Amino acid sequence: FAMVDRAQKEWESTFDAMSDGIFIFEQNGKLVRVNRAGAAMDRAHPESLLGQKCCDILRTDSDGAACIVEQALHQSGSINLEITPRHLDRPVLVTVEPVLDERGQTVGAVCTARDLSELRKVGAVARERQSLLKNIMESAREAIYALDGEGNYKWCNQAMLDMTGYPLHDIIGHHFLERTHEDDREMSKERFATALLGEAQSFESRYIARDGSVRFAAVNSA
Repeated sequence: FAMVDRAQKEWESTFDAMSDGIFIFEQNGKLVRVNRAGAAMDRAHPESLLGQKCCDILRTDSDGAACIVEQALHQSGSINLEITPRHLDRPVLVTVEPVLDERGQTVGAVCTARDLSELRKVGAVARERQSLLKNIMESAREAIYALDGEGNYKWCNQAMLDMTGYPLHDIIGHHFLERTHEDDREMSKERFATALLGEAQSFESRYIARDGSVRFAAVNSA
C-alpha cells in the first residue's frame, strides 16, 4: 500500500506540474480531473470546475460551437483544434483523445490544451535569426552552398551564381560532381564523404564554369 500511495502522489505531482492544461472527462462529457494549468486557463480553482463540460470550461466567443469532447466521445476519434478561450484571450491548441476500455468502448476522454503564444514567439525569433543568417550569407563575397547527403545542391548564395555563371535552376538539384573537373572528381567525392563523417575538409578543386572555362577554387566543407 505504501508503494501504491507513493506512486499516486508522484503521479499527482507530475499531473499538476505540467505546463499544458490537462482535462479528464467521463463518458457523459463531464469533467472529473483537471490540473492547475488547465484550471488557470479558466481562471478558476481546479475543484470548482469538476462536473462541468468542456464547452463550459474552454468557452470561446463563437456562438453555437460544438463541444469538441462530445464530438470525440461520439466518433471515438482524436480531435485537434485551435481555439481562443474567453478567459485566456490567446490561442490554445486543444487535442482530445478518447479513452477506450478493453472492449474498445469509449469510456471517457483526455483533453490537452497547449498555450501557443510562447511557441509562436519562439518561432518568430527563429525566423528572424534565419533571415539574418541568410542575409549575411547572401552578402558574402565567397561562394556558399549547401548539399544534401547525396551531394546535390540544396541552396547557394548569389556569389556562387556569379562565380560559376550558372542560373539558380541549373544548380539547385544538380550533383556537385557535374560542375567538377573530371580529373578532380574522385578526390572531391572522397573529400565529401569524409566531411559527411564529421571531419572538416580544406582542399583545392577545379570546376567548369558556364562559359566552359576551367576555374580553380579553394574549398572548405563541413
